Amino acid sequence: MDTLTHYRNIIQETIKKYYEMSNSQSANTTETTISDRLVLDEQHDQYI
Repeated sequence: MDTLTHYRNIIQETIKKYYEMSNSQSANTTETTISDRLVLDEQHDQYI
């Protein structure tokens, strides 16, 4: 695995963990009006 691919994987895993943590915390509240989505565009290296 080349270095760039390795760094991409690290970034994606970190973002996924943060997203899961933030969703688990917001699930505990009763007032959820915003819908969150995680977007990982590997082709253009955009992570939203």
